[in-house]
Amino acid sequence: MQFMLLPSQSSTTIEGNFAYSDYHIEQQQGDNLPRFSEIRGFEAGMDFNYYPEDDEVKYGFDITGFKTEFQFYNAVGRRLNQTQFTTEIAGYVKYKKILGPLVLDPSVRLQYYGSLQELSPEPRLGAKINITNDFRVKFSGGYYTQNLLSAKSERDVVNLFYGFLSAPNDLQDKFQGDEVNSHLQEATHAIGGIEADITPHMLLEAETYLKRFNQLIDVNRNKIFDDNRQYQDKPAYLREDYIVEEGVAYGADLKYSYDKSPYYFWLTYSLGFVDRNDGRVEYDPHWDRRHSLNLVGNYTFGNNNSWEVSLRWNLGSGFPFTRTQGFYENLKFLDQGVNTQYTRENGELGI
Repeated sequence: MQFMLLPSQSSTTIEGNFAYSDYHIEQQQGDNLPRFSEIRGFEAGMDFNYYPEDDEVKYGFDITGFKTEFQFYNAVGRRLNQTQFTTEIAGYVKYKKILGPLVLDPSVRLQYYGSLQELSPEPRLGAKINITNDFRVKFSGGYYTQNLLSAKSERDVVNLFYGFLSAPNDLQDKFQGDEVNSHLQEATHAIGGIEADITPHMLLEAETYLKRFNQLIDVNRNKIFDDNRQYQDKPAYLREDYIVEEGVAYGADLKYSYDKSPYYFWLTYSLGFVDRNDGRVEYDPHWDRRHSLNLVGNYTFGNNNSWEVSLRWNLGSGFPFTRTQGFYENLKFLDQGVNTQYTRENGELGI
């Protein structure tokens, strides 16, 4: 639910929202062990927009409350279980200032996580410089935190169970030799780019980005022992339900667009790199794709342009994978080439 208020004789607008969601997923397997995830919650907030002369000030607050229930058994039958209630309260202020060709958009968000008893100040900045009427340079960056996390490991290529968790209280004490002082997921983003109007209907954009994930929390896929007194002599990474990770993502995007009725067309190319480190293994997430090319075209026609035809084409390089390890029959095809009788010939042992 959303609403907007426009007070008379005032340059301030008031917007509000309220939402409720209920998510449940359950997985049934041959062992009949219960695997489920539930998240129920609400969100309410108000935003105030004030327009002093050519500037813009936006401020507001929001309150979020949700309950997460999660239970899962891994491949060796070890249970991961969590039930948690949490309330988050946040306030923010954002100021847009125009200084000739320079547009500044600084903001700060103050977020309190009730279940973790953590207060997170999050500064952010956006800026744009209009070099000419047809050429612009832009930048944005900031610090971000998050409490909700996925129960799906980034190292699992296929996972049909999509559960969600609140950030756990029982994290490891150290990571890479440093103290773990927060139970939140934390990231720092920086993005820079240019915009160029080639013609009144053609736009070229280029961006480069760096996203440093200072702390991530993931389900421990190495867990084979319960975390109790009986197994206290086992390494922590084999007992604990969750692990701390860090990572980095960087790359560049190039976009060309053409917009002149009744035609709309855009072409994008993306180059991306993603690396993760869980303290023991450095890996590439299964969704890391080095090259990606997208082409989209729209054509509208008919009375009042009530009909539309769209076309989309995508080309991407392969995803990360690990070769199957083990022994196999190695047929070399050296003597007879394509005429080799591979269905009857005995090959050498390959590894």
